[in-house]
Amino acid sequence: MPTVKRESKKSTPMNEHEKLRENIASTYFSMKNGIKQFLDSYNLTPQQYSVLKILRNNKPMPMSTSQITDQMTDLNADTSRVVYRLVNKGLVEKTSSSLDKRLVEVTITKEGVKLLQKIDRRRPKLDKFSSALSERQVKQLNKLLDSLRAD
Repeated sequence: MPTVKRESKKSTPMNEHEKLRENIASTYFSMKNGIKQFLDSYNLTPQQYSVLKILRNNKPMPMSTSQITDQMTDLNADTSRVVYRLVNKGLVEKTSSSLDKRLVEVTITKEGVKLLQKIDRRRPKLDKFSSALSERQVKQLNKLLDSLRAD
């Protein structure tokens, strides 16, 4: 990945904090595009993939859309719409709660699990993005990024 370049019209050089913000933003967009391209081959959006992973991790227990939303990293995702599209693809099922008919329970289908297993086998392709780093460096970077979000 190329290093962050300062704008040519800028009169003062970037300080290290500004460079860090630019670096994180650039890395985020690069990773986001790579993930999107990878998931396009499975006809999934990153939000749909995230919902499927959350449901698989909770299997066999159903989840409400609000419980799914609480675990999403994309806070702007319209979880109800994402679930609706996954239902249409046959990857999740929605049923009314037996305790409260106003609530909807969502579970992953066998087809959804199979698709995730297929994706899991090719996941090293996604990990290639960080392959320039050692495992120790990956752990260190994860710790540093966690620290940045701690506030």
